[in-house]
Amino acid sequence: MGEHPFPESDENIKEVIITQSPQTVSVISTGDERASPIIVLTNIGNNDIRNFRIANEYQVE
Repeated sequence: MGEHPFPESDENIKEVIITQSPQTVSVISTGDERASPIIVLTNIGNNDIRNFRIANEYQVE
């Protein structure tokens, strides 16, 4: 376990335009404990997005 009981690190904002399917976007956390990222998706187009999937994977050391 890390030094602190709660996950903590600087906020890291990454804005990506999804241009292909499938597309992988890596989210990096430098906190001392594993934490789930907050992912916000905004559709700025006029078309509906269907069959969208987010997979949150962790590398185990």
